[in-house]
Amino acid sequence: MSRTRERFRRVISGPTCVLAANIFDPLSARIADMLGYEVCVLSGSVGKAVNLGVPDIVLSNMSDVVDHCRRITRMAEVSLMVDAEDGFGNAVNVRRTVQEMEAAGVAAIEIEDNAVPKRFNVQNPGLILKEEQVGKLQAAVAARTDPSTVIVARTSALAACPLEEALDRIRATPPRVPRPSCWRRCHTVVPISLQCTRPPPSPSACSIRLQRRGTTRPSLLLMGFAF
Repeated sequence: MSRTRERFRRVISGPTCVLAANIFDPLSARIADMLGYEVCVLSGSVGKAVNLGVPDIVLSNMSDVVDHCRRITRMAEVSLMVDAEDGFGNAVNVRRTVQEMEAAGVAAIEIEDNAVPKRFNVQNPGLILKEEQVGKLQAAVAARTDPSTVIVARTSALAACPLEEALDRIRATPPRVPRPSCWRRCHTVVPISLQCTRPPPSPSACSIRLQRRGTTRPSLLLMGFAF
């Protein structure tokens, strides 16, 4: 087990809100580390813009992202969660993606259920079958050489499916949940740690808000900015 992965697990298992740094390169990661951030996040859109100078469409591959992560973790001992898109292919590809990202020092790997290539500005961007996503996540877990590596399931089902169908997908693959209005319903089917991409004015206020909405685990990972 690595220290950075143990730190990430401690943060998401805790009872309080934690503000994460949305970093984009080795320098921003070092600044975040110096400022005391416990968790850093490298999102797909930010990674593509900074590393390749391209928009958030499928123009990067697994090797691009792994190299980006390796340069970050080499310069800063941060607990890094990385957006691994759809795992860059099927379950076999996901297995290699996890192995390469683990070797690059990543603490948590996020895998989404959007169909690739992505379609933006449409009502339904398209999701892969629930069974396929479950298979990908099972492959990701099995591929870990360090059991402390966190596999994060991400879903767009709440925006793309009827609520009951979305909850069925969540029950099968506990995900990152973006809509506060659905938190209570999501916690009726699975005790998940929630992650929010738009932080409120204060993490403490957000923790209270979560508890009032009936969440069973008021841990919230907030993606903020280091500077």
